[in-house]
Amino acid sequence: MKLVSRLPLMLTALIGCSGQTGWEMRLEGVSLAEFMVEPLDADSNQCGLYAVEPLLTAARLPIRAYTKIREGKGGVVIFLNVLSARQTLQCVHSISFTVTAYHSIQLPHNKVAHLQEVVLRRGGKLISGSIGDGKRVTDSLEIIAKRFAADWLLANP
Repeated sequence: MKLVSRLPLMLTALIGCSGQTGWEMRLEGVSLAEFMVEPLDADSNQCGLYAVEPLLTAARLPIRAYTKIREGKGGVVIFLNVLSARQTLQCVHSISFTVTAYHSIQLPHNKVAHLQEVVLRRGGKLISGSIGDGKRVTDSLEIIAKRFAADWLLANP
């Protein structure tokens, strides 16, 4: 797919990722997390990203090293997403890192409980580089995960 057609989508995805002030306060008490990764598309493969495991590792290692968050179901969900667009000899990657909690709520007019998503932390980055430079994406994701760990440490001294 052409870079021009995917770039607006990538930029729109990153608009909500700026301005991290105050996010660390929402992380107080977070001790359990499940990691989820969006499957990679054909453009990601052409740009040097062939599997989700390196993305998971890049996010998991700093979180395991610097926080007391255990991995498992029932806590928050750490969602990783990389969108890639290739044009000639260049690739552009939109990296998204979202920490979400899900809570059951009951609306006053309805007796049925609904699952509500609460975003605790959102981070991301837009990078470009040459084709086959997948390491640059994992390095960027590691930096985002380290920022998350630093915010977690502020909220959980």
